[in-house]
Amino acid sequence: MYRNLAACHPVFKLLEPCLRYVVSVCQLTRDHLISKAGPLTQLLSVGGDGIDQLLKNAYKEFDFRNLVFPVSLSQRGVVDAHTLPNYYYRDDGLLLWHAIMSFVEEVISVCYSCDDDVRRDEELQAFIQELHDVGLPFDPQNGEKNHGVQSFIGGQKELVAIVTAVMFSATCQQAAFNNSQVDYVGFCPNAPMSMRRQPPTEKGRSDMKTLLCALPDIDAAATQAAVSFTLSQIGKDEACLGQYPDDYFGDQKCNQAIVKFQFRLTEIEKQIKERNRIVEVPYTCLMPSKIPQSLAM
Repeated sequence: MYRNLAACHPVFKLLEPCLRYVVSVCQLTRDHLISKAGPLTQLLSVGGDGIDQLLKNAYKEFDFRNLVFPVSLSQRGVVDAHTLPNYYYRDDGLLLWHAIMSFVEEVISVCYSCDDDVRRDEELQAFIQELHDVGLPFDPQNGEKNHGVQSFIGGQKELVAIVTAVMFSATCQQAAFNNSQVDYVGFCPNAPMSMRRQPPTEKGRSDMKTLLCALPDIDAAATQAAVSFTLSQIGKDEACLGQYPDDYFGDQKCNQAIVKFQFRLTEIEKQIKERNRIVEVPYTCLMPSKIPQSLAM
């Protein structure tokens, strides 16, 4: 993105706030979390080599199109609210997905009057070409499949889909995981990263004593809690989703799109709060006021 898009490019303006810390976060993860002496390497039962293999296996199957939130829900069979009611991650996520998409559509329609404008944008096409060739390369001989990114953007609709998927993943998806990990992963028995004994093979042969013997020891449990807490923190100066400096785009229509986006996020926040008042366990992970503008820790 930084190599191909000018800082004033509309796609750069949309993506940069969401991606500005990605390289730093990835480097910190490699250097500290999953290094040979890193806490995850020590905690996870698969160890460092296992982490590398899991990542390689995941990359082989990665498809950029799965970042499209409605598609992901449909593939997992959880999109129907009648079949699976009270799935607040889905419900709140869809509200945010459509809000982001509407915002992106409005900005793109201002900056590109037709599909030909998209096709003739040399900076944009260089960006997607490099993402295809360098960012997400695939080797069929190594069992890898095409990762769902084309080498050319053919029009406005395709561009909106790509930008929306990236923005949603770097903000809302990250927040859904980040805001819940202390509650879910911080309590070791709920999601132990390793087990000291094999799981039972017969019903009725386990009790509290055998369970405690199988769970990680107190040092590992404390480390897991500390890691989950540390990773869930965000910077005190971090902006929330939809917050931009004054006259961010330098264009009145685009700046008006920001105002509409912010209003829609405010309405979503009100809707979530109203629902949470009447549910037994409130779901707050995707409240817009708790979603950082960028992928960070």
